[in-house]
Amino acid sequence: MAKIKPLTGKAGDFSGIVLKAAARGDLKAVRQYLKVTPAWLNQEGPHGRTMLWEAAYKGRTELVAELIRLGADVNPLGSYYTPMLVELSALAVARNAGREELAQLLVEHGATDDLYAACYRGDLEAINQFLSQDADAVNRPARETEPHPRMGYHPIHYAVAGQQPGACKLLIGAGAEVAEHVPLLLDWADGHREVIALIKKFGGAPKSGARSSKQATARGGKAVPAIDRPDWMGFPLLVDACRGNHNAPDEPERVKKLLKRGANINIRDHKQKTPLHRSCQAGFRKITTLLLENGADMELADQNGQTPIFDAALHGRTDAAMLLVEQGVNLAHLDNRGECVLFAAARGGHPETFSALLEAGADPHVENARGKDLGQYLASTRSKTPGRQAIQRMLGK
Repeated sequence: MAKIKPLTGKAGDFSGIVLKAAARGDLKAVRQYLKVTPAWLNQEGPHGRTMLWEAAYKGRTELVAELIRLGADVNPLGSYYTPMLVELSALAVARNAGREELAQLLVEHGATDDLYAACYRGDLEAINQFLSQDADAVNRPARETEPHPRMGYHPIHYAVAGQQPGACKLLIGAGAEVAEHVPLLLDWADGHREVIALIKKFGGAPKSGARSSKQATARGGKAVPAIDRPDWMGFPLLVDACRGNHNAPDEPERVKKLLKRGANINIRDHKQKTPLHRSCQAGFRKITTLLLENGADMELADQNGQTPIFDAALHGRTDAAMLLVEQGVNLAHLDNRGECVLFAAARGGHPETFSALLEAGADPHVENARGKDLGQYLASTRSKTPGRQAIQRMLGK
Protein backbone atom coordinates (compact mmCIF):
# COMPACT_ATOMS: atom_id res chain seq x y z
CA MET A 1 0.00 0.00 0.00
CA ALA A 2 1.33 3.43 -0.93
CA LYS A 3 2.66 5.57 1.90
CA ILE A 4 0.93 8.81 2.76
CA LYS A 5 2.97 11.72 1.52
CA PRO A 6 4.06 13.85 4.48
CA LEU A 7 3.17 17.51 4.68
CA THR A 8 6.03 20.01 4.55
CA GLY A 9 4.44 22.82 6.53
CA LYS A 10 4.71 25.17 3.55
CA ALA A 11 1.96 27.23 1.97
CA GLY A 12 1.90 24.99 -1.09
CA ASP A 13 0.91 21.85 0.84
CA PHE A 14 -2.78 22.20 0.08
CA SER A 15 -2.49 22.48 -3.70
CA GLY A 16 0.64 20.36 -4.08
CA ILE A 17 -0.20 17.49 -1.73
CA VAL A 18 -3.74 17.57 -0.35
CA LEU A 19 -5.64 18.29 -3.56
CA LYS A 20 -3.60 15.64 -5.37
CA ALA A 21 -4.56 13.09 -2.73
CA ALA A 22 -8.22 14.01 -3.24
CA ALA A 23 -7.84 13.61 -7.00
CA ARG A 24 -6.40 10.11 -6.44
CA GLY A 25 -9.27 9.24 -4.13
CA ASP A 26 -6.82 8.52 -1.30
CA LEU A 27 -9.30 8.33 1.56
CA LYS A 28 -6.74 7.50 4.25
CA ALA A 29 -4.45 10.39 3.30
CA VAL A 30 -7.29 12.90 3.11
CA ARG A 31 -8.52 11.91 6.57
CA GLN A 32 -5.03 12.34 7.98
CA TYR A 33 -4.55 15.75 6.33
CA LEU A 34 -7.90 16.96 7.67
CA LYS A 35 -6.90 16.00 11.19
CA VAL A 36 -3.90 18.30 10.80
CA THR A 37 -5.89 21.18 9.28
CA PRO A 38 -9.71 20.81 9.43
CA ALA A 39 -10.14 24.09 7.52
CA TRP A 40 -8.87 22.34 4.40
CA LEU A 41 -12.27 20.67 4.07
CA ASN A 42 -13.64 23.61 2.06
CA GLN A 43 -10.44 25.44 1.18
CA GLU A 44 -10.12 26.53 -2.44
CA GLY A 45 -7.02 25.75 -4.44
CA PRO A 46 -6.12 26.86 -7.98
CA HIS A 47 -9.17 28.05 -9.93
CA GLY A 48 -11.50 27.39 -7.01
CA ARG A 49 -10.89 23.65 -6.80
CA THR A 50 -11.74 22.10 -3.40
CA MET A 51 -11.07 18.54 -2.31
CA LEU A 52 -14.67 17.57 -3.09
CA TRP A 53 -14.47 19.19 -6.51
CA GLU A 54 -11.24 17.34 -7.35
CA ALA A 55 -12.72 14.05 -6.17
CA ALA A 56 -15.88 14.60 -8.22
CA TYR A 57 -13.86 15.57 -11.31
CA LYS A 58 -11.91 12.32 -11.07
CA GLY A 59 -14.95 10.19 -10.21
CA ARG A 60 -13.87 9.28 -6.66
CA THR A 61 -17.36 8.50 -5.34
CA GLU A 62 -16.25 6.97 -2.03
CA LEU A 63 -14.15 10.00 -1.15
CA VAL A 64 -16.92 12.41 -2.20
CA ALA A 65 -19.29 10.57 0.15
CA GLU A 66 -16.79 10.85 3.00
CA LEU A 67 -16.20 14.56 2.40
CA ILE A 68 -19.96 15.15 2.37
CA ARG A 69 -20.24 13.26 5.68
CA LEU A 70 -17.59 15.56 7.14
CA GLY A 71 -19.56 18.64 6.04
CA ALA A 72 -17.97 19.65 2.74
CA ASP A 73 -19.79 22.16 0.55
CA VAL A 74 -21.53 20.18 -2.22
CA ASN A 75 -21.76 23.14 -4.60
CA PRO A 76 -18.12 24.20 -5.10
CA LEU A 77 -17.14 25.81 -8.37
CA GLY A 78 -13.82 24.99 -9.96
CA SER A 79 -12.02 24.62 -13.24
CA TYR A 80 -9.12 23.19 -15.12
CA TYR A 81 -8.93 26.09 -17.53
CA THR A 82 -7.40 23.83 -20.16
CA PRO A 83 -9.63 22.41 -21.56
CA MET A 84 -12.73 23.66 -19.67
CA LEU A 85 -12.32 27.46 -20.08
CA VAL A 86 -15.09 28.15 -17.54
CA GLU A 87 -15.90 27.29 -13.93
CA LEU A 88 -18.32 24.44 -13.29
CA SER A 89 -19.80 22.86 -10.17
CA ALA A 90 -18.88 19.44 -8.83
CA LEU A 91 -22.28 18.21 -9.99
CA ALA A 92 -21.66 19.58 -13.48
CA VAL A 93 -18.29 17.86 -13.90
CA ALA A 94 -19.77 14.58 -12.66
CA ARG A 95 -22.63 14.79 -15.14
CA ASN A 96 -20.36 15.84 -18.00
CA ALA A 97 -18.35 12.66 -17.43
CA GLY A 98 -21.48 10.50 -17.34
CA ARG A 99 -21.03 9.59 -13.67
CA GLU A 100 -24.70 9.38 -12.77
CA GLU A 101 -24.24 7.54 -9.46
CA LEU A 102 -21.88 10.27 -8.28
CA ALA A 103 -24.19 13.00 -9.60
CA GLN A 104 -27.15 11.47 -7.77
CA LEU A 105 -25.14 11.33 -4.54
CA LEU A 106 -24.41 15.05 -4.83
CA VAL A 107 -28.04 15.90 -5.63
CA GLU A 108 -29.28 13.90 -2.65
CA HIS A 109 -27.10 16.06 -0.42
CA GLY A 110 -28.15 19.40 -1.85
CA ALA A 111 -26.12 19.95 -5.02
CA THR A 112 -28.00 22.06 -7.54
CA ASP A 113 -27.91 22.45 -11.31
CA ASP A 114 -27.80 25.85 -13.01
CA LEU A 115 -28.25 27.47 -16.40
CA TYR A 116 -24.52 27.81 -17.07
CA ALA A 117 -23.81 24.13 -16.50
CA ALA A 118 -26.80 23.17 -18.64
CA CYS A 119 -25.43 25.33 -21.47
CA TYR A 120 -21.99 23.74 -21.18
CA ARG A 121 -23.35 20.20 -21.48
CA GLY A 122 -25.95 21.15 -24.11
CA ASP A 123 -29.01 20.11 -22.09
CA LEU A 124 -31.72 21.88 -24.09
CA GLU A 125 -34.57 20.75 -21.83
CA ALA A 126 -32.84 22.13 -18.75
CA ILE A 127 -31.92 25.39 -20.54
CA ASN A 128 -35.56 25.92 -21.55
CA GLN A 129 -36.68 25.26 -17.99
CA PHE A 130 -34.23 27.77 -16.50
CA LEU A 131 -35.14 30.45 -19.06
CA SER A 132 -38.88 29.89 -18.53
CA GLN A 133 -38.31 30.76 -14.88
CA ASP A 134 -36.05 33.75 -15.59
CA ALA A 135 -35.88 34.96 -19.19
CA ASP A 136 -33.40 37.73 -18.35
CA ALA A 137 -30.83 35.14 -17.29
CA VAL A 138 -29.94 34.62 -20.96
CA ASN A 139 -27.63 37.64 -20.73
CA ARG A 140 -26.73 37.55 -17.04
CA PRO A 141 -23.02 37.18 -16.21
CA ALA A 142 -22.26 34.12 -14.12
CA ARG A 143 -20.29 36.30 -11.71
CA GLU A 144 -23.56 37.69 -10.39
CA THR A 145 -24.75 34.29 -9.16
CA GLU A 146 -24.74 33.58 -5.43
CA PRO A 147 -23.52 32.22 -3.12
CA HIS A 148 -20.63 31.32 -5.41
CA PRO A 149 -19.64 34.29 -7.62
CA ARG A 150 -17.76 33.20 -10.76
CA MET A 151 -16.00 34.55 -13.78
CA GLY A 152 -18.26 37.05 -15.53
CA TYR A 153 -19.16 34.91 -18.54
CA HIS A 154 -22.66 34.67 -20.00
CA PRO A 155 -24.62 31.50 -20.82
CA ILE A 156 -23.51 31.81 -24.46
CA HIS A 157 -19.88 31.57 -23.33
CA TYR A 158 -20.64 28.29 -21.56
CA ALA A 159 -22.40 26.87 -24.61
CA VAL A 160 -19.44 27.77 -26.84
CA ALA A 161 -16.90 26.48 -24.31
CA GLY A 162 -18.77 23.18 -24.30
CA GLN A 163 -18.98 23.30 -28.12
CA GLN A 164 -22.76 22.88 -28.03
CA PRO A 165 -24.31 24.29 -31.24
CA GLY A 166 -27.82 23.30 -30.15
CA ALA A 167 -27.47 25.28 -26.95
CA CYS A 168 -26.02 28.21 -28.89
CA LYS A 169 -29.03 28.25 -31.22
CA LEU A 170 -31.47 28.09 -28.31
CA LEU A 171 -29.76 30.92 -26.45
CA ILE A 172 -29.53 33.12 -29.54
CA GLY A 173 -33.22 32.50 -30.20
CA ALA A 174 -33.94 33.56 -26.62
CA GLY A 175 -32.10 36.85 -27.13
CA ALA A 176 -28.50 36.11 -26.16
CA GLU A 177 -26.15 38.96 -27.02
CA VAL A 178 -23.44 37.70 -29.34
CA ALA A 179 -21.90 40.73 -31.05
CA GLU A 180 -20.44 42.02 -27.78
CA HIS A 181 -18.47 38.81 -27.30
CA VAL A 182 -17.47 37.79 -30.84
CA PRO A 183 -13.64 37.82 -30.47
CA LEU A 184 -13.63 35.66 -27.34
CA LEU A 185 -16.34 33.33 -28.64
CA LEU A 186 -14.47 32.74 -31.89
CA ASP A 187 -11.32 32.04 -29.92
CA TRP A 188 -13.14 29.52 -27.73
CA ALA A 189 -14.95 27.83 -30.62
CA ASP A 190 -11.63 26.14 -31.42
CA GLY A 191 -12.39 25.12 -34.98
CA HIS A 192 -15.96 23.86 -34.38
CA ARG A 193 -17.47 24.84 -37.74
CA GLU A 194 -21.13 24.89 -36.73
CA VAL A 195 -20.47 26.96 -33.62
CA ILE A 196 -18.22 29.37 -35.55
CA ALA A 197 -20.89 29.76 -38.25
CA LEU A 198 -23.49 30.67 -35.62
CA ILE A 199 -21.20 33.25 -33.99
CA LYS A 200 -20.45 34.89 -37.33
CA LYS A 201 -24.07 34.81 -38.48
CA PHE A 202 -25.60 36.30 -35.35
CA GLY A 203 -22.65 38.25 -34.02
CA GLY A 204 -21.79 40.21 -37.11
CA ALA A 205 -18.19 39.02 -36.76
CA PRO A 206 -15.90 41.92 -37.71
CA LYS A 207 -13.34 41.56 -40.42
CA SER A 208 -9.67 41.60 -39.46
CA GLY A 209 -8.96 44.71 -37.41
CA ALA A 210 -12.55 45.97 -37.56
CA ARG A 211 -14.34 47.37 -34.54
CA SER A 212 -17.60 46.09 -33.13
CA SER A 213 -20.63 48.31 -32.62
CA LYS A 214 -19.95 48.40 -28.88
CA GLN A 215 -16.36 49.29 -28.09
CA ALA A 216 -14.30 49.52 -24.99
CA THR A 217 -12.47 52.79 -24.51
CA ALA A 218 -8.82 53.10 -23.66
CA ARG A 219 -7.28 55.86 -21.59
CA GLY A 220 -7.47 59.11 -23.45
CA GLY A 221 -10.83 58.26 -25.03
CA LYS A 222 -9.49 56.16 -27.89
CA ALA A 223 -11.76 53.27 -28.87
CA VAL A 224 -10.27 49.79 -28.58
CA PRO A 225 -11.07 47.16 -31.24
CA ALA A 226 -13.10 44.31 -29.78
CA ILE A 227 -10.32 41.81 -30.38
CA ASP A 228 -7.98 43.83 -28.16
CA ARG A 229 -10.31 44.29 -25.21
CA PRO A 230 -9.16 42.74 -21.94
CA ASP A 231 -11.14 39.93 -20.35
CA TRP A 232 -12.43 40.13 -16.77
CA MET A 233 -8.92 39.36 -15.49
CA GLY A 234 -7.32 42.12 -17.55
CA PHE A 235 -5.84 40.01 -20.37
CA PRO A 236 -6.51 40.80 -24.03
CA LEU A 237 -6.86 37.65 -26.13
CA LEU A 238 -3.39 37.84 -27.66
CA VAL A 239 -1.71 38.34 -24.30
CA ASP A 240 -3.65 35.40 -22.88
CA ALA A 241 -2.60 33.21 -25.80
CA CYS A 242 1.05 33.96 -25.07
CA ARG A 243 1.20 33.72 -21.30
CA GLY A 244 1.48 29.98 -20.80
CA ASN A 245 -1.07 29.80 -18.03
CA HIS A 246 -3.15 26.70 -17.24
CA ASN A 247 -0.45 24.35 -18.56
CA ALA A 248 -0.81 25.76 -22.06
CA PRO A 249 1.78 24.44 -24.53
CA ASP A 250 4.13 26.43 -26.78
CA GLU A 251 1.81 26.17 -29.76
CA PRO A 252 1.69 29.29 -31.96
CA GLU A 253 -1.46 28.44 -33.96
CA ARG A 254 -3.81 30.41 -31.70
CA VAL A 255 -1.43 33.38 -31.82
CA LYS A 256 -1.29 33.19 -35.63
CA LYS A 257 -5.09 33.22 -35.85
CA LEU A 258 -5.40 36.22 -33.56
CA LEU A 259 -2.76 38.16 -35.48
CA LYS A 260 -4.52 37.32 -38.74
CA ARG A 261 -7.75 38.67 -37.27
CA GLY A 262 -6.04 41.98 -36.52
CA ALA A 263 -4.94 41.70 -32.90
CA ASN A 264 -2.46 44.40 -31.87
CA ILE A 265 0.89 42.65 -31.43
CA ASN A 266 1.94 45.15 -28.75
CA ILE A 267 -1.34 45.26 -26.82
CA ARG A 268 -0.86 45.51 -23.06
CA ASP A 269 -2.55 43.76 -20.15
CA HIS A 270 -3.46 45.11 -16.69
CA LYS A 271 0.22 45.08 -15.68
CA GLN A 272 1.23 46.84 -18.91
CA LYS A 273 2.86 43.66 -20.17
CA THR A 274 2.76 42.86 -23.88
CA PRO A 275 2.36 39.44 -25.54
CA LEU A 276 6.17 39.33 -25.82
CA HIS A 277 6.57 39.89 -22.07
CA ARG A 278 4.25 36.95 -21.41
CA SER A 279 5.79 34.57 -23.96
CA CYS A 280 9.26 35.27 -22.54
CA GLN A 281 7.96 34.69 -19.02
CA ALA A 282 6.57 31.32 -20.14
CA GLY A 283 9.74 30.44 -22.03
CA PHE A 284 7.84 29.86 -25.25
CA ARG A 285 10.45 29.69 -27.98
CA LYS A 286 8.03 29.16 -30.88
CA ILE A 287 5.61 31.89 -29.86
CA THR A 288 8.40 34.32 -29.00
CA THR A 289 9.95 33.73 -32.42
CA LEU A 290 6.58 34.29 -34.12
CA LEU A 291 6.03 37.55 -32.25
CA LEU A 292 9.49 38.84 -33.13
CA GLU A 293 9.01 37.89 -36.78
CA ASN A 294 5.78 39.90 -36.81
CA GLY A 295 7.32 43.04 -35.36
CA ALA A 296 6.79 42.78 -31.60
CA ASP A 297 8.60 45.62 -29.80
CA MET A 298 11.35 44.25 -27.54
CA GLU A 299 11.86 47.56 -25.74
CA LEU A 300 8.38 48.27 -24.40
CA ALA A 301 8.44 48.43 -20.60
CA ASP A 302 5.72 47.24 -18.22
CA GLN A 303 4.47 49.04 -15.10
CA ASN A 304 7.74 48.21 -13.34
CA GLY A 305 9.83 49.62 -16.15
CA GLN A 306 10.91 46.13 -17.25
CA THR A 307 11.21 45.01 -20.86
CA PRO A 308 10.42 41.43 -21.97
CA ILE A 309 13.97 40.19 -21.39
CA PHE A 310 13.52 40.89 -17.66
CA ASP A 311 10.64 38.37 -17.60
CA ALA A 312 12.81 35.80 -19.34
CA ALA A 313 15.64 36.41 -16.88
CA LEU A 314 13.49 36.36 -13.75
CA HIS A 315 11.97 33.00 -14.70
CA GLY A 316 15.16 31.41 -16.00
CA ARG A 317 14.03 31.25 -19.62
CA THR A 318 17.47 31.27 -21.18
CA ASP A 319 16.33 30.32 -24.70
CA ALA A 320 13.80 33.14 -24.82
CA ALA A 321 16.36 35.62 -23.49
CA MET A 322 18.86 34.59 -26.15
CA LEU A 323 16.25 35.02 -28.89
CA LEU A 324 15.98 38.66 -27.83
CA VAL A 325 19.76 39.02 -27.60
CA GLU A 326 20.06 37.73 -31.16
CA GLN A 327 17.68 40.50 -32.23
CA GLY A 328 19.82 43.17 -30.57
CA VAL A 329 17.82 43.81 -27.40
CA ASN A 330 19.09 46.59 -25.14
CA LEU A 331 20.86 44.87 -22.22
CA ALA A 332 21.67 48.21 -20.60
CA HIS A 333 18.01 49.06 -19.93
CA LEU A 334 17.28 49.89 -16.29
CA ASP A 335 13.89 49.31 -14.64
CA ASN A 336 12.13 51.52 -12.10
CA ARG A 337 14.52 50.30 -9.37
CA GLY A 338 17.52 51.22 -11.45
CA GLU A 339 18.33 47.55 -12.02
CA CYS A 340 19.55 45.88 -15.19
CA VAL A 341 18.45 42.48 -16.47
CA LEU A 342 21.18 40.70 -14.47
CA PHE A 343 19.38 41.68 -11.26
CA ALA A 344 16.27 39.88 -12.53
CA ALA A 345 18.22 36.69 -13.21
CA ALA A 346 19.87 36.97 -9.77
CA ARG A 347 16.53 37.59 -8.04
CA GLY A 348 15.10 34.50 -9.69
CA GLY A 349 18.18 32.47 -8.80
CA HIS A 350 19.00 31.31 -12.33
CA PRO A 351 22.77 30.97 -12.79
CA GLU A 352 22.52 29.56 -16.34
CA THR A 353 20.51 32.55 -17.54
CA PHE A 354 22.75 34.93 -15.57
CA SER A 355 25.85 33.46 -17.20
CA ALA A 356 24.35 33.65 -20.70
CA LEU A 357 23.44 37.32 -20.21
CA LEU A 358 26.90 38.08 -18.86
CA GLU A 359 28.46 36.50 -21.92
CA ALA A 360 26.08 38.47 -24.13
CA GLY A 361 27.42 41.72 -22.69
CA ALA A 362 25.18 42.65 -19.74
CA ASP A 363 27.08 44.84 -17.26
CA PRO A 364 27.62 43.21 -13.83
CA HIS A 365 28.83 46.47 -12.27
CA VAL A 366 25.52 48.36 -12.43
CA GLU A 367 24.34 49.81 -9.12
CA ASN A 368 20.61 50.04 -8.46
CA ALA A 369 18.71 53.05 -7.11
CA ARG A 370 19.76 52.10 -3.57
CA GLY A 371 23.41 52.17 -4.54
CA LYS A 372 23.89 48.39 -4.39
CA ASP A 373 25.65 46.38 -7.03
CA LEU A 374 24.76 42.74 -7.74
CA GLY A 375 27.06 41.30 -5.10
CA GLN A 376 25.78 43.64 -2.42
CA TYR A 377 22.18 42.96 -3.45
CA LEU A 378 22.66 39.18 -3.18
CA ALA A 379 24.45 39.51 0.15
CA SER A 380 21.54 41.50 1.56
CA THR A 381 18.76 39.11 0.53
CA ARG A 382 17.29 36.77 3.12
CA SER A 383 16.68 33.93 0.69
CA LYS A 384 19.94 32.08 0.07
CA THR A 385 18.84 29.63 -2.62
CA PRO A 386 21.41 27.41 -4.36
CA GLY A 387 20.90 29.42 -7.55
CA ARG A 388 21.61 32.74 -5.86
CA GLN A 389 24.65 31.29 -4.12
CA ALA A 390 25.97 30.04 -7.47
CA ILE A 391 25.60 33.54 -8.91
CA GLN A 392 27.46 35.00 -5.92
CA ARG A 393 30.33 32.64 -6.65
CA MET A 394 30.37 33.81 -10.29
CA LEU A 395 30.74 37.35 -9.04
CA GLY A 396 33.42 36.37 -6.54
CA LYS A 397 31.43 37.85 -3.69
